[in-house]
Amino acid sequence: MEKTINRTAKKEAVELAFKIGFESEASKTNCAQATFHAISTVLGIKNPQIFKSLYSLAGGGAASTYGSCGAFSGAMVTFSLFLGRTYAQWEEGKRGAESSKLADAFYKKFIDRFG
Repeated sequence: MEKTINRTAKKEAVELAFKIGFESEASKTNCAQATFHAISTVLGIKNPQIFKSLYSLAGGGAASTYGSCGAFSGAMVTFSLFLGRTYAQWEEGKRGAESSKLADAFYKKFIDRFG
């Protein structure tokens, strides 16, 4: 059985997220917000507060171009929103959220592609 994301074939969902993110950053700027928008749109769940909080992460943070890539940061925030450790898990000292596994895989692909 083929894996799906929000009732869309996984490969198509990933391609759609890439397209939405690329077009959003090109037309509206802010790589962190564009990345969050793209992934959350494909997943069908938007969060206006988190979207707003990503604004200052663009351009490496404060548009400085010296920090972490906004697109990378936006993806990490999105993974954590959907798969990250909850407040209750944090208070209990639990580790190993699924977001860390996904983030690690994304990091390796990101470095391979963008250096």
